[in-house]
Amino acid sequence: MTTNNFENNPNDSKGTPRYQPPTNYSSDPTAAPPWVGSSQPTEPWPNYQSTPPAAYVQPNQEDELYRRAVDRANAKMHFYKHLSSYLIVNGFLWFIALFTSHGNFWAISWPLWVTVFWGIGLVSDYIKTFGLSENTRQRLIEDELRKMRR
Repeated sequence: MTTNNFENNPNDSKGTPRYQPPTNYSSDPTAAPPWVGSSQPTEPWPNYQSTPPAAYVQPNQEDELYRRAVDRANAKMHFYKHLSSYLIVNGFLWFIALFTSHGNFWAISWPLWVTVFWGIGLVSDYIKTFGLSENTRQRLIEDELRKMRR
């Protein structure tokens, strides 16, 4: 009967080598890791660019106004995409309903559900984007203060 002594045998029972930790590490705990001083870039963008990408550029003045302007522009773009998809899809649904109903009112009314409930979401999106901004809130607060002082 043969015994497999794993402490002395570098191979397992099937003859494949067992994992051996690397031995090329420095014994000094304060020594730099092996990749320090290598050719890996230390900047967040490649070395061949003379200017950083736009994602790394921050405006020097009025950072908060710039951020708010970007947020408002993104919200408006989101609304316009929502509106265009609403118009295209609902136009297509009404087109199908008109040409397949053959004059039957109940057959033509099925896209009405999509139009109404999607329209509620679109109105909500419009109010969020254009109707109730920080200026509107501030104006309402000033109106309430004026009413309370009378």
